[in-house]
Amino acid sequence: MSALTRFQIVWTETKDLQVPAGGDATTLARLRQQVAAIASEAEKSFSRFESVPAQDDDLYGADVAACTAAAEAAVPDALKNMRVILWPSADGKTLTKDEALPAPWDTATPDTMELIGRFTVDGHDVSAFSRAVRPNEDASRLVSLVTGTGLPPGTSVYVPREVRRKPVDTKAARVAFWLAVASVALFAMACLWSMSVGDVTRMAGNAFAARLATNVPAAAPAPAAPAAPAAGAPAAPAAAPAAVAAPSTPETKCSTQFDVRRPSTLFGAPQDWLPGTAGNDGVCLTDWLKVVSDVQNASNRDWWSRTKVWLAKWTVSDSGYAFSLRMPILLAMASIIMMALAAGLGVMGRPLGLFIDKRNRMSLTRVQFAIWLVILMGPLAAYALFNVGFWAESLDRIQQGAAYATNAAKQQPELKLWENKLSGLLDFTPSMETTLWALLGISGGTTILSSFITQPGPTSAAPGGATPVLPPRRTRILTKDDPKDAALADLVYGETEEDDGVVDSTRVQTIVITGVLAAIYVSLALEAAERIGGLSATGALAEARQVFSSMPPVSATFLWLLGLSHATLLGGKLVGAYKQ
Repeated sequence: MSALTRFQIVWTETKDLQVPAGGDATTLARLRQQVAAIASEAEKSFSRFESVPAQDDDLYGADVAACTAAAEAAVPDALKNMRVILWPSADGKTLTKDEALPAPWDTATPDTMELIGRFTVDGHDVSAFSRAVRPNEDASRLVSLVTGTGLPPGTSVYVPREVRRKPVDTKAARVAFWLAVASVALFAMACLWSMSVGDVTRMAGNAFAARLATNVPAAAPAPAAPAAPAAGAPAAPAAAPAAVAAPSTPETKCSTQFDVRRPSTLFGAPQDWLPGTAGNDGVCLTDWLKVVSDVQNASNRDWWSRTKVWLAKWTVSDSGYAFSLRMPILLAMASIIMMALAAGLGVMGRPLGLFIDKRNRMSLTRVQFAIWLVILMGPLAAYALFNVGFWAESLDRIQQGAAYATNAAKQQPELKLWENKLSGLLDFTPSMETTLWALLGISGGTTILSSFITQPGPTSAAPGGATPVLPPRRTRILTKDDPKDAALADLVYGETEEDDGVVDSTRVQTIVITGVLAAIYVSLALEAAERIGGLSATGALAEARQVFSSMPPVSATFLWLLGLSHATLLGGKLVGAYKQ
């Protein structure tokens, strides 16, 4: 067992004990040595491990030092193979039986027990006794009515396990419950809405393909053969063959492919898909507009299809050219925010309770992590559900096609491309580029590292045998007595006693940069889902790909700004922790 674990056990079991007035202070030191000896020999006897104050703590510093000394000291032979009980005793010789004594103490006699010392805890008097472990005894080596160690669950003890948070008011808990129910309903609505838009877009794509095939002109008939000349008449000169244009096909008309002869198609729509002025839209866009109108107004549908069409109608742009996921995305983001508020209200009694840390302060790193989580998960859910609605009706066919392509590709390598395409259609969740994963790593890593830096206890109080994560702090962390004292001002104020009430510039710059970058990405995610028109739908159908195959990426500049902002925040925390 490490010295750190031994130290935590000694601290947990003895931190609440006080030597009574006029008592011998060495008895508590002896008890701590005995607990450390038992911990070394029987670690499984202990299940409570509590956080430890700093070694320079004004209130507990001396006790921390005493527990450290007991944990680091070598175990004397006289303390080995012993068991200890902390229990009320009227005479210092026998154990009271107001509470049921566990074995083997229920049969112990005064001549087999040795008094270690008498102590007080929370207005109660307890005595510590020791006795040698006998053969075939497998009970807990330490029994304490102070902490409950070695006793059955539910036993009333003098110092119950610390409750850090006060019970939430019943009314607040009820509000939190219904808020959570509303958030689930809102999220379900966002999912159904996204899926409906995808389904109706697919309907329009299918109808557009059918209309396109119907409108393709037939090939021009071959010219009639010239009449044979009369007998004896000179032969007529051969007529030049008429020029016949190559017929259009559904694959070549309204193409969605890039045209290297028109560089603008590399970043914009082809000419036939562009809107015009005075109603003179491109021919393909005109056909798509008619198809969208027909799909919305078709009457031969069941109630479920009518419901999905009704939902999709709310996202069609004023001009009728395209569908949109703007509202489903905002709805999904709002539902996630509502769930966070419900969790905070139910656990802490405050809507922003999820952002309150163990210091009872608002945590800036928790807030920024939650912001990025909402910004990424809202669009991701809407994009994925759109893809489900767009391709789900062909799921069986896609699976069969993928299986066929996999087997056939062994003899026809050219089918390997289709095997990969069809496999991609079965992945409805948009992929995320490396930069987005790095964004989540920076945000989450900052939150974790910050928790280590602001840890006021175990790192600074670790015994010499342990390797602390960080060196001992030189400054004291600000804490508040109650979660109700947490305020939004905590997001900009310093975290140490020296900086109490002082605005921290490193925190302000994190708020500003995170806010700007978050606004940029929200706008990008919404605009990417704003115009889902014929070009997107027919392109996805023609090329066998997802409409939303990936999340909108972020640039290296975006990532550098975020990374440097968070590095500055962590640097400020480190300076505040270790400044002289």
